Amino acid sequence: MSPGGHSSGFFFRKYGVPLAVFLFLIALYSAHAYLTTPTSLHKTRTVTQDLYSWMGQVNGKGIVGESNPLWPEGSLVSLPIYPVDVFPESRLEFSFNVSGRNVHLQFNRTLKVVYYIAYDKDRIFEATYATLSKSGSGSGFSDSITLNVTDLYRQLEAASSYLRLPKESAGVDVIGEVSYSGTVDGIPVKGNQKLRGEITFPYQGFYSIKGDSQNSTMTTSKKVPYTVRVNQKKRTAYKTLALVSAVGGVLSLGLWFGNRKMEIPEEFLEHIEQERKYRKWISRGRLENFVPYIKIRADTLEDLVNAAIDMNERVIYDESSGVYFFVKEGIMYYYPEPEGLRKNQNLN
Repeated sequence: MSPGGHSSGFFFRKYGVPLAVFLFLIALYSAHAYLTTPTSLHKTRTVTQDLYSWMGQVNGKGIVGESNPLWPEGSLVSLPIYPVDVFPESRLEFSFNVSGRNVHLQFNRTLKVVYYIAYDKDRIFEATYATLSKSGSGSGFSDSITLNVTDLYRQLEAASSYLRLPKESAGVDVIGEVSYSGTVDGIPVKGNQKLRGEITFPYQGFYSIKGDSQNSTMTTSKKVPYTVRVNQKKRTAYKTLALVSAVGGVLSLGLWFGNRKMEIPEEFLEHIEQERKYRKWISRGRLENFVPYIKIRADTLEDLVNAAIDMNERVIYDESSGVYFFVKEGIMYYYPEPEGLRKNQNLN
C-alpha cells in the first residue's frame, strides 16, 4: 500500500452518510424555495382616460321680416351684418351636448339677453331684456329665443339720448349658462359652463351677431391591475442547486455503500490515519541484500516515524513487502503494515 492510498474510500466510509444528509437537506430547501418563490407580482397603476366630451354654442341668425327679392319672408339667414329694417327680429340659440357612454344628466340652463351703455369701456347702465330658463334630462339640449331687435334698438337709442355720454358705446350680451349633474358610464359627474355671445350696432340701423362656441374633454382616473414577471434568475438558481445537491447526495450514498461491503478492522483504520498523518516523513524504496544483525519492530507506524525523527532518519516504505523501516548503525527498525490490508478492496 502506498502512503496516502485509500483516502477517498476512507472519507466516504466515514463521512458518506452525513454528507448525503447535508446535501439532501440543501436539495429540499432549494426545492421548497423554488416552488414557493413567486413568478409574478400583481400591481396596480393609475390610468387616466377620457370620460366624456361636451360642446356648447351660443349663436344667432336674422329673421327676414318682409318679402324681398333676396330671401323668403320669415326665413333664417346668417350674415356678417343685418339691416334692422330687413331683419327686425333675430333667432338666438343656446345648445349644449355631452357625448360619452351611458350619459344620464340633468340640465338647468338660462339664456339671457342683457343690453348696456358704456363710457370709455366702463359700463354705466345695463338691463336684462329677455330671459329663457329651462331644465331637463338627457345628454343635451337646444333652446332658442326670438329677439325683437327693432324694439331693443329703440330702447338703446332712448337710453343713449337720455345719458348723452361722450365716448359712448352700446351693445347687447347674449349669455348662456348651464349647470349639469348625473352619471356618465356610471360615474357621477357635474359641471358648470358659461358661454357669451354679443350683438353690436356698428352703424346706424345695422347690427351684427357674434356667437361663442366652446368644447372640452373631461377625464377620469382609475386603477388598473397588471402583472410583472419576477424572480426568474433566483428560481433558476434554486432549481439548479436542488438538482446538483440531490445528485451529489445520491452519489455520496452510493460511494458510502460501495465502500462498506466489508467490515473494516479497527487496526486498518488506525494504520490509514497514521499513514496520512506522517506522509511527509515517509519515502518509497526497497531494501535488497541486507541482513541486519538486530531488528527492532515498532508497535505502530506512529512509533516508527517518531523514532526515525529522533534519529534524524526517514522512514522507507517497501511496497512489495508492505514493510516500513529505516536502518541506523546496522540496526533495522521496522513496522509491517497490518496483514491483509492490501487485499482489502473496500479501502480503495
